[in-house]
Formats: sequence, C-alpha cells, structure tokens
Amino acid sequence: MSNTVTHKFVEDGFVYLNKRNLEAFFGLYADDMRNPSLATMGLPTTKDGFKAFVNGFYASFSEPRFLPQKILCEGDSAMFHWVFKGTHTGDFNGVKPTGRPVEVNAFTTFRMGASGKIVEQHDVADMLSLLKQIGAMG
Repeated sequence: MSNTVTHKFVEDGFVYLNKRNLEAFFGLYADDMRNPSLATMGLPTTKDGFKAFVNGFYASFSEPRFLPQKILCEGDSAMFHWVFKGTHTGDFNGVKPTGRPVEVNAFTTFRMGASGKIVEQHDVADMLSLLKQIGAMG
C-alpha cells in the first residue's frame, strides 16, 4: 500500500469521527483487529472493546473534535499525533459531568492487513491530563 493511500485512510478516519459517522469509522477496521492498549482500561482488546471505548467518549464528552496534528505513513502502517477536544457533559470513569472543556494529546499507530483494513492498533493518550482537567486529580 502506498504512503498516500495510507495517509488518506487516516484522514478519512478523522472525518468520520468528527461527523459522528461511526459505521464508516468502524468499517475501517477488520473484524479481528487487535488493540492491546485497551487492556490498560479493562476493555477487551478486540473491535468490540474499541467500539466501547469510542462510544464511551461520545457519551462522556459533548462537542467532540478529533484533530490530526501530524501523520507519518510507511507502506501499510501509520503513526499520528492527534488532539481530542470536547466538553465533559457525561459520566467519565465515575467522574460526574463538570461542564469543563478538555484538550488531550494522543498518539496512535496502526497496521493494515491484506484486506485493506486496520488489523492492529496501539494508542497512547495523556489520560492524567484529562483526569486533571475534569477535576478527578489535583
């Protein structure tokens, strides 16, 4: 797969997230995809676990915006820095809504399989900053 195709794939994902077109967004992922990062949050490392994570953000934060900052691609793999912005209007990990705006930096890497869909993904987000912003930590 060319770097240009992979780059467009990443850009399309951000468009789908920002338009709340989750059917198209999750369509970018193979049914047997794995995301080991989800285990740190007690979620299954499967596509269903990833869906639960993303849907949880939509339930906890209104006006969500997923903003790509830097995208690097090599063949069937990509790494990108992105920023999440939203307003804490729903319960998040037991923290009641505060109405506070949040801005969180995150990094994602993924690899696409022969099917042209994502088969492996790893995410790292500044959750400490998020918890501080919603008043869960001092």
